[in-house]
Amino acid sequence: MSYAPTPYHVGNSKVCMRYACSFKALGLEENILAWAMHEHPFNQPDPMADQRKHCPYTNSKRKPMVETYIWVEEQRWATAQWVFEQQMRTVYGASLDEKQRAAAERRRADEHRRTVEEIIAGKRSRKFRSKERPLKMTWADYQTRWQAIHSSSSPLSFSSIPWPQKIQPTTPSDISLAAIASFIFAYPGTQSRKERIRSAQLTWHPDRFQRLLGRIVEDEREKIKEAAGIVARALNDLK
Repeated sequence: MSYAPTPYHVGNSKVCMRYACSFKALGLEENILAWAMHEHPFNQPDPMADQRKHCPYTNSKRKPMVETYIWVEEQRWATAQWVFEQQMRTVYGASLDEKQRAAAERRRADEHRRTVEEIIAGKRSRKFRSKERPLKMTWADYQTRWQAIHSSSSPLSFSSIPWPQKIQPTTPSDISLAAIASFIFAYPGTQSRKERIRSAQLTWHPDRFQRLLGRIVEDEREKIKEAAGIVARALNDLK
């Protein structure tokens, strides 16, 4: 008569319940829970339990054989338990990896969205500032900035020079006679039209402007010389 060890069957439901709880925490499907709780070999009844209950070790000669069988059964159940745990680990790990991948995708999407929003906001802010700053350029601001240039020795760039226009140009082609006339004559003051033109000509006269060329950054020197020539010719046309 054969015997099978009861301790493994006593603890099987607890083992399955532990993994079933892990499944439920992961939100796995009910059919996997059913398999873990009812259909896995660990949760099957011990087929030798009744025989073992009614057949004690009465024959001392059979003890070694029975003990060997019990050892084999223990090894079989230990192997089955290891296989079961590997299956649980595979399912658990796959589900965890999927959740981690989904979370990483969400983080990347959020970072991309924030980057795009920052770029758009930066462009809007620069566009607003480029429109707002020139409109604040008054005749008084224009004169003050030129006084600061003549009283310092700092390098000059195209954008640091106060051009005689409300909307400050970014290239020589942005400078026009109409824009210069609108700027010079738009603001009331004590100077007459002729006096304002004369004051502007003193600033933009080629001989006087030539003194500033040594302070102009090298890569913008030709660009500034071209723009200054356009301003000087426009002022001559306004006389």
